[in-house]
Amino acid sequence: MPEMITREGEDVRDRGLEEALERPNAARVIPDERVGFPRSLRCAIQGIERTFATQRNMRIHGVAASLAAVASALLDLGPLELLLVAGVAAAVMAAELVNTAIEAAVDLATLERHPLARTAKDAAAGAVLVLAALSAVVGAAVFGPKLVRLQLRPDGLEWAAAVAIPAVAFGIRIAMLRRRRPAGAPGSVAVP
Repeated sequence: MPEMITREGEDVRDRGLEEALERPNAARVIPDERVGFPRSLRCAIQGIERTFATQRNMRIHGVAASLAAVASALLDLGPLELLLVAGVAAAVMAAELVNTAIEAAVDLATLERHPLARTAKDAAAGAVLVLAALSAVVGAAVFGPKLVRLQLRPDGLEWAAAVAIPAVAFGIRIAMLRRRRPAGAPGSVAVP
């Protein structure tokens, strides 16, 4: 197994990669290293933090998910209802992460305006919109009847506090990350 794939293409097995490396803004060296699980997990968490710190829509989805979590803790929801609310909230945020990755990859691939770049970005944003609309429908279906009857969980305030405190702590972490922008890189965030 080669240690690295170079621009010259000595160890390049995939012709598509070789062609991509010929582009002027392509990376010069791509390391072929094995990454352990702890490092992968750290990179994934940094990606989530960076997306929250740089993408306004991700912060909006995060606030909506936090409010849904607090409402789920206060209201007397069954296990399937809790699973449904958590599932659609996670799906919306996962779609926003993918949307951000696609936008970054398209921006990295070309600095020019291109119809295909626009299609990729618009389609990714459309996927987020579809899931956000679904989450609103699910929220109305799950929370609506409970709110009309004001059917509260007996220990709901304690559960709501247990959900809200980590959400607020995460919000503070994101606010701190947003303040640490490297000079000359608007919108970018250096995550440790």
